[in-house]
Amino acid sequence: MLRFMREKGKSWALKGVLGFVALTFVAWGGLSLQDQRVASGGRVAAWVNETPITVQEFEQRYFRQSESMRQQLGAAFTEEVARSLQLRRFTLSQIISEKLQLEEAERLGIAVSDTEVGLLVQQIPQFQRAGRFDPELYQRTLGANRLNPRQFEEQQRQALIMTRLRRYVGMAAWVSRVEVKEAYRLKNEKAHVAVLRLDPAFFAKGLKPAEADLQSFFDKNKNQFRQGPMRRAAWWHLPYAEAASRVRLSDADLRAHYEETQGRYKMKDSVSVSQILIKLPPDAKKAAVEAAREKIEKLRKRALGGEDFAALAKAHSQGPAAKKGGDLGTFGRGEVFPELEKAAFSLSAGSISQPLKTSFGFHLLKVRKRQNARQLSFEEARAEVDKELRAQRAKALATALMRKMRYAVEDGKTSELPAGLQKGETRFFEESAPPASVPDADSFARAVFELRSKGAVSRGIEGKEGALFVKLTDLRPARTPAYASVRDAVQKAYLAVKGKERAEKQAREWLKSLRGGGQTLKGIASLLGVKVTRPGAFPRGGVPEELGSCGSVDRR
Repeated sequence: MLRFMREKGKSWALKGVLGFVALTFVAWGGLSLQDQRVASGGRVAAWVNETPITVQEFEQRYFRQSESMRQQLGAAFTEEVARSLQLRRFTLSQIISEKLQLEEAERLGIAVSDTEVGLLVQQIPQFQRAGRFDPELYQRTLGANRLNPRQFEEQQRQALIMTRLRRYVGMAAWVSRVEVKEAYRLKNEKAHVAVLRLDPAFFAKGLKPAEADLQSFFDKNKNQFRQGPMRRAAWWHLPYAEAASRVRLSDADLRAHYEETQGRYKMKDSVSVSQILIKLPPDAKKAAVEAAREKIEKLRKRALGGEDFAALAKAHSQGPAAKKGGDLGTFGRGEVFPELEKAAFSLSAGSISQPLKTSFGFHLLKVRKRQNARQLSFEEARAEVDKELRAQRAKALATALMRKMRYAVEDGKTSELPAGLQKGETRFFEESAPPASVPDADSFARAVFELRSKGAVSRGIEGKEGALFVKLTDLRPARTPAYASVRDAVQKAYLAVKGKERAEKQAREWLKSLRGGGQTLKGIASLLGVKVTRPGAFPRGGVPEELGSCGSVDRR
């Protein structure tokens, strides 16, 4: 199935779909940087134990991280920003973390099949058209992000493996009494404070900067006032919801769609499980192992004898779920460690497993509920079928109506306006800051800035909420405006900087005086004509809104 997806498509650009986010976890093992050895994948940037990180692998990941930040920050993202954020070091740390997790998963026998990866890829909305996986779109999207199908599928496999590893480790995580007490203290310890906020604008009052000072500030900070390429555009948008009101679906339509897509309407295999865990360290001595085995056997006999499993788990289990009566929740196949999955899915509802040994210790499982996989009937799935088909038809109808409208605009002709059509025209804006009033702002901005000549009309766009197209009405290249045209903005920025400098200087002087007993908060507040803020007691991480960005409390 993976081979089928690889062979059936071409290339297309869809930005931002494949931002692969590394999972932060516990790291074991060693790292060797700038190693001169060469692996099968090319020159090596670093070694994690015996696993290489190639320069090519690192550069591909760094490219995707950079593109992701560029989409978020727009023109504000530069190489200088990347360096200040230590983006290369962060990217390398992500890859190292993943390599270590994958090594541990392999040691524990956690694996993901090609079939599971294929199903996951088919379910990603960005690879679907009209609710179905589109191999051509799949290939195009990958090409736009400098990936081939084999690379992307391997990334998805690794992400699934690391998700299962996290869940597996979390099932048996152990916390000491000292850690519990410290966590309780940190969570519940509260502070009472009196706060005096110094507004920089107050200290900027009365400042009358000379024109030469403002000109000098502008000359030193021109990038702060530089304007990127700007566009003005007219737009037309038809919400899918408006088109949906025109869609009429017969019973035959719904049944036909159900027959074509019934593979989507299934109840999956799942079990609701509770466990009792008796922990063992990896290097436990034989005597300790036998003692744990004896203890779990006795607990099993008591549970089989009629004692409440949840009560036994609360009293004896050493896993994090003990306080919940051992409840591990409900999970399907492929979501937990293979040994536990095999045991859980071999039991019927109400059954208790034999003691099961893993690297964490001995587990005793009870299946509270069992749901076998089955196909939903048409009547059971009818509401979902109606919703899905209606959305497809509405999208197709909106796209068709807007295509007709777009042709009329291109030809300069009048056309009957579809019911529910929205339209408007923007002011000049930069690609990173489209007007808030436009529909589907990101797609809108990309479409406008793809146009190169005044009067050009974009292709039709299938947005998140509706179909749209745009017409470029004017354009302006990137430029640093003349000082005179931005003088007010320059003065505002200058006063903000000077006000902050004055406020910080005065705050240090007053703080010194307060500690020496020469001043009181009340006295300073009187000088400023403001009130001292006294919010209620608050815990760490729960700074009251009235303190704004004051994120710390000086204990002195």
